[in-house]
Amino acid sequence: MDSVGSFSMLLRNVDTILVRNCSSLYSSRPGADELTSPCQWPSGIKFYNSTESTIHDSEIAYTRGEGLNFQNCVKGQAYRNRLHDNGLNFYNENSARISFHHNLIYNTPGIGPDYWRNCPADTDVIWASGGILIANEGSCDEGNFPVFQDCATRCSFPDETFLNVDSLFVYNNIFQNTGNAIGFWEGATSIAGVNCIRNVFIFNNTMIGALGMPGVSSTGFVSLFFPGYNFLFNSNYSYLQNVRVNNNIFTYDTDEYPQMKPVSMVFHPLHPGPKDITFDGNLWVENHAYTGPNDLIRPTLTGSTSLLTDSLSAITPCFENMEWIYARPTLFPFSLE
Repeated sequence: MDSVGSFSMLLRNVDTILVRNCSSLYSSRPGADELTSPCQWPSGIKFYNSTESTIHDSEIAYTRGEGLNFQNCVKGQAYRNRLHDNGLNFYNENSARISFHHNLIYNTPGIGPDYWRNCPADTDVIWASGGILIANEGSCDEGNFPVFQDCATRCSFPDETFLNVDSLFVYNNIFQNTGNAIGFWEGATSIAGVNCIRNVFIFNNTMIGALGMPGVSSTGFVSLFFPGYNFLFNSNYSYLQNVRVNNNIFTYDTDEYPQMKPVSMVFHPLHPGPKDITFDGNLWVENHAYTGPNDLIRPTLTGSTSLLTDSLSAITPCFENMEWIYARPTLFPFSLE
């Protein structure tokens, strides 16, 4: 599918679907390159209100919006895909029990910011598109009047319930040349109630390199953006619970991007929590306030590498790549007699 006017695939209300060996290129581009803000954010391939959704060995690129999008879904997985040069490469929106592993996510150096903007004709200076964004927007399918309740979006007339982000597993992926590699966002705060992002496990990923515009205000390689809170009604906000970021590599060129923060957390000053996110056993190129007890800082860690478009195993533990290796101590040491 090449240069279609909207979604390449919109897979809605499906029980058990497999997408494999597909290519989605330039979705929503024809006739749209002169759009400025505000404009819509169509996806390349979107699973919507579906169950048991799988996509593998596919490529999604150059979309004017999200590349791959799981929205209001339960039980989905994506693996061995190439997601690159989309407005946002992968979005988990209000979906539960999602597994995202062994994918290659990147932005191509020199391609230009037109492919990082959802509104191509904007002229603002921006970072490259993100690797993954995690949020709840609280949209209904057929129902109306959404509210956030009990870690779900509940709608009425007709009644519908969609689980918030819960049980998301992101592992063994390679991210290259992103603006931020991982983004957490509060989503829609105009909807009554409290939404939650919980049980998110991001581990064993390699995140190399940043792209964007030097001189832009700082961003975080891992970015958390939760500025909303209605303190009068103790509602209309999002929280984090049991979010674990373990055993990953986070590195970028600190000389070229001195304004990049390893982790950026923005919360409303009265945000009541929980704000339960921890880091442990990661390799970082810069120190920061949120390092975990077994995190390791290596200021000489390589900040970029060639695009690994041919193999997800191109980084190997050879002598020249020993700086990538972190030998963790055994969790339960014991002796043999």
